[in-house]
Amino acid sequence: MALTISVRTEVEGSGWRYQGIEEKRGVKTAGLRAPFYIRRNKLWRRLSAQTFEAAKVERDEIEAGKTTVTSDGRTTVKTAVEQFLEVKKRKNESTVENYTYILNEFLGKTPAKYVDEFNDPKSGRRIFGDFIDALEKDGAAPKTIENKVMVVVFMLREAGINKPFRMVKDLLPTIEEEVPEPYSEDELKRIFAAIDDDREYAAIMFFLVTACREKEVAFARWDDLKI
Repeated sequence: MALTISVRTEVEGSGWRYQGIEEKRGVKTAGLRAPFYIRRNKLWRRLSAQTFEAAKVERDEIEAGKTTVTSDGRTTVKTAVEQFLEVKKRKNESTVENYTYILNEFLGKTPAKYVDEFNDPKSGRRIFGDFIDALEKDGAAPKTIENKVMVVVFMLREAGINKPFRMVKDLLPTIEEEVPEPYSEDELKRIFAAIDDDREYAAIMFFLVTACREKEVAFARWDDLKI
């Protein structure tokens, strides 16, 4: 029988108590928030998972001997990224590809090891500042920097950091919005004259007639289209 996953709840007049979560049909678990715990070898151990579904996976891997329980209960940034992507995989595969690229880039450029380093606003600002500086040195445009930073913000919020955008909002570069200039009739004629097949035609029309943003189009798959 699998170990019971628990959360800690405050009981009036009794203090904090561990409350086991039932894993059966009809029990709603989507709203449960980390931290989660299991009792193993008569000791309570804190899991690194940030969602109940991820906690079940982590619990099963511990029981199967595929991973160990961390003794200090701290969640690494790498673990938080993996859990964030695991949850997003159920929604949109092309978006996850984009998130994966950005978050792996963040992991490669940040000195932060644990998620709770972002609980300190000064530490969080310093980490975000280093990430933004690295992106600017790589020649990233202000809009690209903003998009990448916001993905990191979403990940940290899911990992339990309170309002991470507050740390970074005044660090983001200024974005000068350009008024879009539509293609002229002559330019459109030249574009369509250069099309070789139906797939290219469909791709060009996707750019021209949808309201999708550049990244949404760039990561779109044929399976995403409902015809």
